[in-house]
Amino acid sequence: MDSLEDLLEHGIKEHVDQLVPIFARGDVAVLVYRPTPEGERTALALGWDRKPLAFALEAEAREICARQFEFCGDSVTAGWLRRPRASRILVLTAEATFLVNYSRETGYSIETRSTDADYED
Repeated sequence: MDSLEDLLEHGIKEHVDQLVPIFARGDVAVLVYRPTPEGERTALALGWDRKPLAFALEAEAREICARQFEFCGDSVTAGWLRRPRASRILVLTAEATFLVNYSRETGYSIETRSTDADYED
């Protein structure tokens, strides 16, 4: 991935028609964007059927996923998955996983304290 702008323009905005119905149901959307083979396996384990690039991470799968992140010591992602908030996208890319929030007021944003840069000295 070239940049977060590339992700926004070519990953998220190009697939907004797939994301809106997921948001409307209150589910977390998972967007598979230029994944590695490992990322594809992760997406398949979360319920991806390889057809649309975006799919819903429904409540039961979301809790299982949150527990796994918690087990690995990632309380930020676990909390983000559990928080009742509309319009969230878990983006799986070749380089990283991004927690993306959307609101009409502020647009798209990366979840606070969720990137590797947040943990560097």
